[in-house]
Amino acid sequence: MARTLFIDPVPQIQNTYSVLLDLRRRCLDVMRAGFQLRCVAEAARSFISEKHPNLLGCLPKSLGFGLGLDFREAALILNSKNPNLFAPNMVFSLSVGFHNIPLAPAEKAAARGSVRKLSKYSILIADTVMIQGGSETPEVLTKHSVDWCDVSYFINDSSDGQRIVLESDGASVQSVAHGTARSSRLRDRKRGFQEETTCGNRKARQAELMQQKIVSKREEAQHIHNGHQRASSMLSKVPEIEAYISTREYPNDIPSNEIYVDVEAQSIFVPVNGVPIPFHISMIKNTVQPDPDRNSTYLRLNFFAPGQPLGKDVVPTTTSVIEEHGHSSIFVKEMLYRSHESRRLTAAYRMIQELRKRFRQHAAKAAEEADLVAQEKLVKMRDQRIPRMSDLTMRPFISGKKTTGTLEAHTNGLRFISKKHETVDLMYENIKHSLFQPCENEVMVLIHFHLKHPVIIGRKKTHDVQFFTEVVDASVALESGKSAMYDPDEIDEEQRERHLRKKLNDIFKEFCKKVERVSKHYQHKLEFDIPYRDLGFHGVPHREMVLIQPTVHCLVNLTETPFFIVELDHVSS
Repeated sequence: MARTLFIDPVPQIQNTYSVLLDLRRRCLDVMRAGFQLRCVAEAARSFISEKHPNLLGCLPKSLGFGLGLDFREAALILNSKNPNLFAPNMVFSLSVGFHNIPLAPAEKAAARGSVRKLSKYSILIADTVMIQGGSETPEVLTKHSVDWCDVSYFINDSSDGQRIVLESDGASVQSVAHGTARSSRLRDRKRGFQEETTCGNRKARQAELMQQKIVSKREEAQHIHNGHQRASSMLSKVPEIEAYISTREYPNDIPSNEIYVDVEAQSIFVPVNGVPIPFHISMIKNTVQPDPDRNSTYLRLNFFAPGQPLGKDVVPTTTSVIEEHGHSSIFVKEMLYRSHESRRLTAAYRMIQELRKRFRQHAAKAAEEADLVAQEKLVKMRDQRIPRMSDLTMRPFISGKKTTGTLEAHTNGLRFISKKHETVDLMYENIKHSLFQPCENEVMVLIHFHLKHPVIIGRKKTHDVQFFTEVVDASVALESGKSAMYDPDEIDEEQRERHLRKKLNDIFKEFCKKVERVSKHYQHKLEFDIPYRDLGFHGVPHREMVLIQPTVHCLVNLTETPFFIVELDHVSS
């Protein structure tokens, strides 16, 4: 490309530049598929001879050349003697201009700066163009503007800004010497206005984001308030502890002066003045067995009571009882028992501890499953071949250890069957985002599912389930000795690793396509996204630096645990 830049030009130069732009448009109009290359030069000479014959001697013989294997193709010169034809997808450098244009003293009388010293000047515009098919005009590949306002600059600007009047042959000729200077100032003013507009738009966008954050904080506060109200209403609806309706339901073999543990009713009978009194296990805070003395063994029972902080593992029934009856009833805070036979108190202590452990586990499981959404049952596919992939490792683990097995695609969901015959079902309707990450620079190739509603895996709720296969071991044993640069064994190993990566990527990709076809066949929507590794960046979403990669809908890190998945809709721009 080529552009001529003008510093403090006079009006005559601007008029000549306008003629050059018209000539450029005329030349582009005849550069069509099927036309001869000489038509460009002939059209240019015809246009100048008709409109501006005084510039005909300043027109060059060649108006450009073709671009190919050589920068300047000798057979594709744009002159008046070239009979070759334009063809689609040909690329040319169109160079139009005037050389050695005389500049009369009268034309530069209003000039400023070094323009006063000029007696001749030249103008040139060159663009890279590509010939189109049919009768279309060529595409200009050079994107730089050719407008006068983008190539003219005014430096020596006078302060009065008045027009200069010249007397010639009894007539007054007014030369607008400062009109172009004024246009330069207008461009600067326009540029400043655009910057102010951009700054204003940025401030408006920041104010909009601030308003959105304020609204989201208000909604969050309202949600918390509603949650407290729901919690209080739930506490009010929590049924009271009722281990026994009447004394007739007591066990028949209760000893009168011993601590008795009823596992079925989750209660403990303690003797008070020879009468067994039941206490539900949820009201016992802890049990302590102090050091025995020479003759006796002790057992202390501590109960939940008003006026003391409740722990995090307190069940709602205990909290409800204390809040409801704490102001009007008397609570037992502590009981201490002594026995000369250590065996009985030690057995009672162990049974109470075991019962408390089971009760806490049951309460934690109930609280974990309280907000679970019931999943539909998996319908196995029987009318066609089941897509499956074996030797996969699932995260999170089912039983606390590495879980390997087979993943199958069925009518309404996926089923993972471990080698211990443990099953995990994922319904298509419960999958919010499905991701496939090939093995490029990682040690594993994986399929990841981010769920709408959590499921229980390994006694814990999770929103993310992942299936992967390691290409190489994450921990590599390094030999103490140094290996040669061109060790054939290492080269073979690298080649095998590359082949294995490609094979696993193809297997996982083909499985994803089969799952998409099965889900679409049964009217379910499931599409796999692939993270864009080239657009990834490093960040610390949890505790360590990881590579965060964008997908179509999310920002993800799937190789390190805990997984990081955030939707792009939740990211402020």
